[in-house]
Amino acid sequence: MKKKNELVPANSSESNFTLNVPDGRGTFEKGIDGRGNPFEKRTYENGDFLKQELLHSGELKVTAKKKIK
Repeated sequence: MKKKNELVPANSSESNFTLNVPDGRGTFEKGIDGRGNPFEKRTYENGDFLKQELLHSGELKVTAKKKIK
């Protein structure tokens, strides 16, 4: 079982997630974060977001959060 904030390989069965988001509605942000990692972040109208970062180690970190209603 995945622990909180643990990196999971993309081919792992534990890396599957589903966001209930409208297609194409929201904001897109691309840049470099405070640690110098390039990132892409998509924030949807309902408050959910999906963020992808390329870490210094070369690993791709994906963060998905759902807004609690």
